[in-house]
Amino acid sequence: MSLFTYTFLEAEFTREEVTKFLDQHEDITSWFYCLPNMVFIETRLTAKALSEQLSEKFGKHRHFVSRVSEERWGLLPKEHWALFPTNEG
Repeated sequence: MSLFTYTFLEAEFTREEVTKFLDQHEDITSWFYCLPNMVFIETRLTAKALSEQLSEKFGKHRHFVSRVSEERWGLLPKEHWALFPTNEG
């Protein structure tokens, strides 16, 4: 299972439409957001497969899918940091 970021422009669809799609997708384990135009997505899919499925649903659009690495830093709500994978265990 990997955690990815999906960043997109809200020109043709909204974050709410994206999260509704993610709720119905069998390969998506969980998702959350706390930044505009970006959703964190936990899935078994590869970045390429996730990108292709999002493009299939929402059409060709400018976006970026990237796996969240163990090295990360930033200012997010405290409760969201617990959702990130660790290299422990």
